[in-house]
Amino acid sequence: MSTKHGTGRDARRIARRESRLGEKFERTGKKKEPLLSPLARYVLLAVLAVILLTIGATWFYNDSQGYVAKVDGRRILNEEYSYFLRLQQNVVETREGLTGKTEAERQAFWSKSAVEGQNPILSVKNAALDNAKEYAIQLQKAKGAGLVVDDNIKTQAKSYIDGIKQSQGADVFATNLTGMGLTESRYTDILQNYYLIDTFKTKYMADNYKPAAIADETLKAAYDKDPKQYDKVNARLIYLKKTKEDGTALDAAALADKKKKAEDLLAKLTAGTDMATLAKEQSESTTAKDDGGLQVLSYSMQPYEPEIIDWAFAAKPGDTKLLDTTYGLFVARMESRTGFADVKETMRTDMSAKAREDYYTAALDGWMKDTKYNVVLNNKVFEKFTVK
Repeated sequence: MSTKHGTGRDARRIARRESRLGEKFERTGKKKEPLLSPLARYVLLAVLAVILLTIGATWFYNDSQGYVAKVDGRRILNEEYSYFLRLQQNVVETREGLTGKTEAERQAFWSKSAVEGQNPILSVKNAALDNAKEYAIQLQKAKGAGLVVDDNIKTQAKSYIDGIKQSQGADVFATNLTGMGLTESRYTDILQNYYLIDTFKTKYMADNYKPAAIADETLKAAYDKDPKQYDKVNARLIYLKKTKEDGTALDAAALADKKKKAEDLLAKLTAGTDMATLAKEQSESTTAKDDGGLQVLSYSMQPYEPEIIDWAFAAKPGDTKLLDTTYGLFVARMESRTGFADVKETMRTDMSAKAREDYYTAALDGWMKDTKYNVVLNNKVFEKFTVK
């Protein structure tokens, strides 16, 4: 028969040995004295208790300062939130035209008490928190689907980071990460998590999304509503610079000469000279010698040279014009434009892809509203974050 710690035979053997030791103590009258007195043992235990409490309190404090919020039990770590905050800050600064401005101009914007009725810093912090929440929800969904960061994801992330280092330089890459409050290790974790989210999204769509056929009538109605959003225009352009080789503007006399040259080229074109030949010989574009000045223009290229785009989409095949833009002088001829039959299948592909994205976006919006995924904010840590 066995006991919790061994066989019954073992237990009886131990009992007999202890009994013999007891008899020996009785015969000799000598018993082993304890190493510590009762008082010393009490003091030692008290000291150990204080040490353990101190270690535990320090660990708890450090642990509680390491995250900004929780979503469904998943922590949004400080470094992760810093990543989303810097991204959102860049979005706002780009939108407000602060890119390339002085530090004083940037700080003047961020120090405003309100922009469009909201404190700009708090607005950015809350937007970053929403983005971090989306991130955390999708990671929890991936976990629930049994998905993990595997070797394939790790390889993709490493390849991506290696590519950035090669294009930026390792030192610049490290500096950029520091500016975002990240280490390379944490950035790698975030990147791997995004690859995991992509894996989950693919699985979720495969399991749930049932694409609907898009009828030709639907495509035609969308096309007729605004053809320029779908069409492409072929145009030939002879480009003449309004600047010197060093990038400075031409003086008045040189600019007048350049305009006279452009007018002469337009006259030759109108007289029937082959434009591809003219472009190869006279255009100051670096590609004209190879493509004869032929450009494929789409309306989505705005705000790239709006004068060119607007003219091209309003012109008819064969129309010519001299366009004076901020970028330079262009002698232009509209060659051809697509029609519905040309773009129908591209439209179908694009609309199908959009419907697919809309389906997942709707699902994500639903998860964001689910009380299960309410943000539990770690206020003291959240309050410490600000723009830089």
